[in-house]
Amino acid sequence: MQPKSPVIHLLHFFLEGHFLISLGACALCFETNLLLHQSLQSNFFYAFVFFATLFTYNLYYIKDANFLYAKPLAIVGLAGSILSFFLMPYQPIVSLGIITVLSILYILPIFIAIRKPEAFNVQKLILLICIWVITTYVMPQTEFHFHAQQVVLLTYRTLFISLLSLLFFIRDEAKPILKRRGIFTTYLLIAMQYLTCISIALLCDIGLALVFAFITSLLLLLTIRFTRKKVASMYYLGFVDGLMCLELIFVTLKLAYFNES
Repeated sequence: MQPKSPVIHLLHFFLEGHFLISLGACALCFETNLLLHQSLQSNFFYAFVFFATLFTYNLYYIKDANFLYAKPLAIVGLAGSILSFFLMPYQPIVSLGIITVLSILYILPIFIAIRKPEAFNVQKLILLICIWVITTYVMPQTEFHFHAQQVVLLTYRTLFISLLSLLFFIRDEAKPILKRRGIFTTYLLIAMQYLTCISIALLCDIGLALVFAFITSLLLLLTIRFTRKKVASMYYLGFVDGLMCLELIFVTLKLAYFNES
């Protein structure tokens, strides 16, 4: 077997160390402020989101022998999140409290043996979606007000996070019936996401709707590919998690060069 090149080793470290998904969390927080035309948070806020995500995901895999760097990276993430928390001027205590409780419920079964219900993986999926939506959409907003644009963008973000999470759920689920239901739900949510893009075109911006429709189409292609043929974990960590950063790039380009407002 031919040894892996240093570039491949570095790529594995970057993906398996959960650096990309941590960047993705920052990207979605940044995107939320851009979409709602709000002032950007301080650099320390986005640093906190990055390090907190790095800490949480590596802590989750700290007992997994396949993730060799989980423990040191969890320590780095914890130290970075504590430091950046005290340095950031805006501290969303309520949102962080809710996120912390939900995260503990998600991670606790890794460290404490509990009797898991039959729908345990589905419950974890719902918890994960809630954590990500609150972290990337609610928390970046200094003041959260409901209006038509807010609702439709929140709907899109919830569907987007749900679809990313479902792809990992389908990959890891051992029960065939739950896997089939997961695949069906994924296609159903993709259809709902296209409808949401139409709503965004009517209520917000046609160009923005086209960007989201393009991202939705990429999700559809990934779903078709990943549900029909088994692919390596690196593809999930790279392509699925990478969509969060890719979406920010296209949203930023659209707002910077094709702003219709």
